[in-house]
Amino acid sequence: MPSVEVVGDGHSVDVTVQVTEGAEGRVVGVELAGARSPARAFASRRAGLTEPTPLSAVDLDALRQRLDATGLYAEVGEPVVARDAAGDLVVQVPVVDAPPGAIDVVLGYLPPGATGSGSVVGRGRVDLRNPFGGGRALSVELERTPGLASSFRVAASDPFVLGTPIGAGIAFEGDARDSTFSRQRLAGSLIYAVDPGLDLVASVAAEQVRPGTFGAELVDGRPRVRRTDDVLFGLGVVVRRLDRARNPRRGVEASVFVEQARRAAETFETPAGRRRLSVASRGYLPTLARQTLVVGVDATVTQQAAGPDGLVDEGDLVRVGGAARFRGYDEDAFLARSYVRGVVEYRALFDAASFAFAFVDAGGLDRPAVPGFAAERRGLLGYGAGLRVTTALGLATVSYALNPDLGVGRGKVHVGLAVGL
Repeated sequence: MPSVEVVGDGHSVDVTVQVTEGAEGRVVGVELAGARSPARAFASRRAGLTEPTPLSAVDLDALRQRLDATGLYAEVGEPVVARDAAGDLVVQVPVVDAPPGAIDVVLGYLPPGATGSGSVVGRGRVDLRNPFGGGRALSVELERTPGLASSFRVAASDPFVLGTPIGAGIAFEGDARDSTFSRQRLAGSLIYAVDPGLDLVASVAAEQVRPGTFGAELVDGRPRVRRTDDVLFGLGVVVRRLDRARNPRRGVEASVFVEQARRAAETFETPAGRRRLSVASRGYLPTLARQTLVVGVDATVTQQAAGPDGLVDEGDLVRVGGAARFRGYDEDAFLARSYVRGVVEYRALFDAASFAFAFVDAGGLDRPAVPGFAAERRGLLGYGAGLRVTTALGLATVSYALNPDLGVGRGKVHVGLAVGL
């Protein structure tokens, strides 16, 4: 019951109400306001709010950043705590959906060399983001590189299958290297979301390599490329902690993946398999106002015994060079068993998606002896500058890259355009 006390010589009254504090309210999830597919279970998991949580323990700023980091929303507003239709406490977040997909095209011009004219290479990719709600994705990619080489990839994924913290993905890849060989790979993966910025990955894949007309030619009594069938088992970890998804200024993202292959020999005795470690990392360090230093390492390290003839198959090697690996060199210019690339890039940011940049790629590669090619180790250095800017058509990127063996007028030009659907 309230108690009343007259104070101040009878000119005022104090009213005292005694209360017993109840249990602290608990927030049960996240609701998206304005989204095409609200997907409360997806938003709650991605925001790290999967169980009833005391209101005092909910970090609204961190929750907003986690939703923004998905890249699914063009705008993520300020979260507020409210009650849903059932009377439970929820965090409501106003969002504006990003385009449900994008067409990304990258074209490159390789200047004339000593033995040929200039050529155009390119890659096209179609991404569907959140097409069925729940953060699901579908992508198709086609790449055309010099020497009648091409590759095709289609992939689909669901980050939280049936609302669980387990995600799943499936991908098919096809790779044709003129008449040397073709490779097909079918892979499935499971992803466990430890927290919104940390995933554990397990995968299994079946891979076939088949020699073409040139690859089947005998060199010292064995074909250049052997017919092989591999089953590959992989484990990995993915870390992504960025202040924003599209144009980060601060944070880190990294992936480490190791894969073990078991080989079934068919026509020739072959090593039992190979083990391959792949690393990709980027760190974003803010410097001056609206400027960022990006540093990173990309590497592939392969352990594999040579065959009885002391040679390794070309089909077991990776290709290095071009816009994705060592800018300043021709696309897929080098074969490597292992390589490492250090990346330093300085960016001047214009807006949420645009920036100008200067870069240096430095590292090296190792290639064992393969039929028709001697073993090689060499260092690589590429450098250049570019611009990414928002246009009326979409997000456009242009870059110019050189290496120490090229004159200033013979650099590699790459032009890209990402158009929202």
